[in-house]
This record gives sequence, structure tokens and C-alpha cells, in this order.
Amino acid sequence: MSNKPTRTYYLMCKILGLAVFLTPWVIKGLGGIDKLRKQTIIFLIILGLLLLFIGVKVS
Repeated sequence: MSNKPTRTYYLMCKILGLAVFLTPWVIKGLGGIDKLRKQTIIFLIILGLLLLFIGVKVS
């Protein structure tokens, strides 16, 4: 029974990671890329990949 919440947690981790990873491209598509600094974009990409990695590695 305690297995299900953790699986859901890692699934959410994957989805969140993917969302964070794709955020810079979404913002660029909306035309607001100039509002984001380059450091912020790199940070979002790294954070997204890290969350994806955690979600995939553990599940």
C-alpha cells in the first residue's frame, strides 16, 4: 500500500522535470525570452533534467 504513493511521487517528479525542462522553449515561443536571463534558462534546464533523472532512476 505504501508503494503507490511513492510511484505517484516519482511520476509527478518526471512530469515536473519535463515541464521545467521545456519552460524556456515555451517562453521563447510566447516571445518573452528576452525577459529571462541566460543564467535562469540554464538553471531551469539543469533543474528539469535533474528532476527527470531522479524520476526515471528510482521508478
